[in-house]
Amino acid sequence: MDDAEQSNISTAITLVLPDLAAAILNILEETLQSLGVETTEDFHFIQEADLLPVLRPVQARKLVAAWKQTTQSTGIHNQSALTSPASSTCSSSSPSPSLSPFSLPIRSITAADWIDSFQIPWTKFPEALMQ
Repeated sequence: MDDAEQSNISTAITLVLPDLAAAILNILEETLQSLGVETTEDFHFIQEADLLPVLRPVQARKLVAAWKQTTQSTGIHNQSALTSPASSTCSSSSPSPSLSPFSLPIRSITAADWIDSFQIPWTKFPEALMQ
């Protein structure tokens, strides 16, 4: 792993856990390296259990959740490039150096997000159950 990738990995961690001590950050980077992480794209293969020897459970969950969210939004971004090749704003063959998948804002999920829009699909229930 070169210095640029090491820096990207370090940045991806500190974006999610900004208060992480430098010593823990170094140990976490070594742990990720020992697991085979070479680039930030490898994060989607990491599971919470992989991080528990180094991080507290909530910290590990935050990292995994952020990495999954980022990987999903990056996947959607790349899929849209494949479905609309005329688009000049998104290119999967030559990503812009200023855009990192981990420079995207991490959106926290609140209870109000799904409570306000949740609907029970009553029409899909068997009629015998509805009586």
